[in-house]
Amino acid sequence: MRLLFNGRFKRDRNPNLYQYLLYPLELIDEIVFDPRIEYSEFKRHKKNLKQFRFNKRIVKSTLYDIPDFNIKGRFI
Repeated sequence: MRLLFNGRFKRDRNPNLYQYLLYPLELIDEIVFDPRIEYSEFKRHKKNLKQFRFNKRIVKSTLYDIPDFNIKGRFI
C-alpha cells in the first residue's frame, strides 16, 4: 500500500475525501528504500528514522542484486 500525505488538504474543497487520524509508527510495518540510492544516503535516512523511534525493519531493496548461483554437475 502507498500512502500519500498532503498537509495542506482542506476537506471543505472536496467533500468526497475523508480525513483519518493515523499513527505512522503503528501503521508502517517496514520501510524499503530504492535500490539505486547511495549506501551513505540510505544509512543517513535509516539513522534519522531510528531517531524518530521507528524500530521496525528498514532496508535497501535488493531488487537489482545479482543472484548467487551454485551450478552442480559434471562437465565433459
